[in-house]
Amino acid sequence: MELLRAKNISKSYGNNQVLKPLDLTINKGDFISITGPSGAGKTTLLQILGTLEKPSDGEVLFNGSSNPYQLKEKQLAAFRSNHLGFVFQFHQLLPEFTAIENIMLPALIAGKAKKEAENKALELLDLLGISNQKDQKPSTMSGGERQRAAVARALINEPDIVFADEPSGNLDSENAEKLHHIFKELQESITQTFIVVTHNEKLAQIADRVLVLRDGVLQF
Repeated sequence: MELLRAKNISKSYGNNQVLKPLDLTINKGDFISITGPSGAGKTTLLQILGTLEKPSDGEVLFNGSSNPYQLKEKQLAAFRSNHLGFVFQFHQLLPEFTAIENIMLPALIAGKAKKEAENKALELLDLLGISNQKDQKPSTMSGGERQRAAVARALINEPDIVFADEPSGNLDSENAEKLHHIFKELQESITQTFIVVTHNEKLAQIADRVLVLRDGVLQF
């Protein structure tokens, strides 16, 4: 089942063309890693696919026909909340909230009932092995625990696709490997679709497809 198709997308900032025209199709359950040297445009590509940044040319289609970039700002935010999840290098958990509160937040913003959001958050905490951290604030959690909480937050609204930008870049090798296994297990257990930008060769190699972006050109 096709989830996303990028058609002839490119991105320029003034006279600097960061992404040259490219096409990409993502199907349900795909695990795609995007690698390449720094400055190649990997994060820009991820942000365009994740509706965070509009391409200069081309279009991004979801489920065959829906182009979210044609939506108004509030509608686009709602689309993103309901269909997409994001994991960043720095977990970006809100420091004043506990782990479970951070995880619940996207569900509450999407209008789900508090009890429903709480039950789903507890389920994800258990799935990711950090149930004992549910009432802890980020400052008292380890780096690996914080990033698992960030993954749970990305999954709370059952997104079609999770976009991850250097998700293990701020972790030590042991926690990075654990996170990689979590992604693979989620792909296999719940058919979660992942698009991951990474410099980590181990993470890249567990993906179904490894794409290399170099000088704005995507190499398959």
